[in-house]
Amino acid sequence: MTSVGSNSGIVHQDNTVGDQIAPGFETFARALVDVLRQLPAYGLPAEDQQDVQAVAEEALDELTRPDADPERGKLRRARAALLGFLTPVAAGAGAGAGEGARELARQAIEQLGSAF
Repeated sequence: MTSVGSNSGIVHQDNTVGDQIAPGFETFARALVDVLRQLPAYGLPAEDQQDVQAVAEEALDELTRPDADPERGKLRRARAALLGFLTPVAAGAGAGAGEGARELARQAIEQLGSAF
């Protein structure tokens, strides 16, 4: 793991990111990192886990672009996609969704929903 260069203490799992998180998006970045950190615990199928990871990492990349402000539309779409994966887990509809997974998914949904 490598850390994102900001005061937020955010950790990004795969890429070395030395840029600042775009101002005003720190909460969303924390929510994305938490989703990545908890990903195995959600009990999602492997293909869905890969999709969640890709979506979250692309959003983090968007938040750390040094050349421009993040595109809010991309971030809204990423949030919607992540909510689409996590909502069934929170509702207990997923095959591997035990009580722990449901609670983690509910927490992630709350964080993502209040992000921006």
